[in-house]
Amino acid sequence: MKLLLLASLFLAGVAPAPRSPARLPYTVTATTAAAFAQVQARTIPIPIAADKQGFTRSGNTFGLRLTNGRRVQLRSKLRATYEEQAAELSYLGKLPRLHKYVLHLLYYEGAAILLVDQTTGSIDTLQGPPMLSPQAGLVAATFQGYPYEGAPNGVEVFQVATSRLHRTFTIAQDRWLPYELVWVDEHSFMLKCLPIAVAEAIESGKLPKKTRQNSQQFTYLCVTIR
Repeated sequence: MKLLLLASLFLAGVAPAPRSPARLPYTVTATTAAAFAQVQARTIPIPIAADKQGFTRSGNTFGLRLTNGRRVQLRSKLRATYEEQAAELSYLGKLPRLHKYVLHLLYYEGAAILLVDQTTGSIDTLQGPPMLSPQAGLVAATFQGYPYEGAPNGVEVFQVATSRLHRTFTIAQDRWLPYELVWVDEHSFMLKCLPIAVAEAIESGKLPKKTRQNSQQFTYLCVTIR
């Protein structure tokens, strides 16, 4: 019966109503270099602490002691049959507000940040350095895929849970490169971005490298979380 009704609508020249697009969990609006600088001047970022307590290294094996005395071991793979399989770890420190170890992972044509929970040993993978919101309820990380063909650029946002991070959303696009991020409050942050066209002109030599020091060449965006 439903199939006959649908067919009759098409025959009558009446198409089904189009579905409305899914509502994004954020909004993006343009802002200015002055507004970005103002927020940046009054914001004190939550840094990664250079704390090696609980961390050990033996050759390519990294040891991380958990609060229950158990140890998590991670290993660099510097020599691999194929270059794409190589991975090099570096220890960066800790995020005391989140009780996590922070490590940098360098691999073929890319990199990642590993957050290892000091209580459970669970591991979260971010595409860039973690930027905590003022109340440490959210974590943002910017990433640049350029100049690798087809690789996106953008920012990912996570909600902080007991021992894991839960991805809230990711903005991945190929129009701009994120250079800096600053939190405005617990529900919004600003991005300083370089348009891809400008980045390509710098790489090709059409624009001098010092162009990256000119704030007027950048685009400034404000992302508000719904």
